[in-house]
Amino acid sequence: MAKYTETLAEYLDGGGALPSSSFALIDGFEDLFKEMYCGSEIGFETEALFAIKLDAKAKIVMPSYAAKIAAVVAQLTGIADNPIKWRYETREYGKQHSSSKTDGSNTDLPIDATTAKPSSLSNLNGSADTDAHTDKLDFQEGLSVDERLRIIDALNNKAFVLVDACLDEFRPLFMGVY
Repeated sequence: MAKYTETLAEYLDGGGALPSSSFALIDGFEDLFKEMYCGSEIGFETEALFAIKLDAKAKIVMPSYAAKIAAVVAQLTGIADNPIKWRYETREYGKQHSSSKTDGSNTDLPIDATTAKPSSLSNLNGSADTDAHTDKLDFQEGLSVDERLRIIDALNNKAFVLVDACLDEFRPLFMGVY
């Protein structure tokens, strides 16, 4: 470290402040900022100039990233809270005809000789008609559990990437190591 430089940790120990109102837009961002840049050297001649530049950068950057992260969180909440939906469909058909292989006729003997007709006659017809036929079908709508878990994992990764990108926006305020 150079002789006349100051780290963020020294700046904060000396009474310097972070733009808490802007950093509060993202939960836990102020602590992450301190942890990320505590050993980094302030890239301006005075603490006052650093404070002004830090506050300006926070006012520009934080609302945009907070909105992006809020959108990802809303998607996560929507996927996690929305259960799998079932859709039911009932289909109705007209008459249904069914037949069996028992069609035929039966004649009982003896025959009455005076009339030349059998004493009893029966006809077995195996077909039947019903008035209406209905089917009830169940369909699953939405995402399967596996698809939900994959999307939630992808969105969680996206939220972490957004927080990391937001932290990187402040890198020009600190001295680089060459």
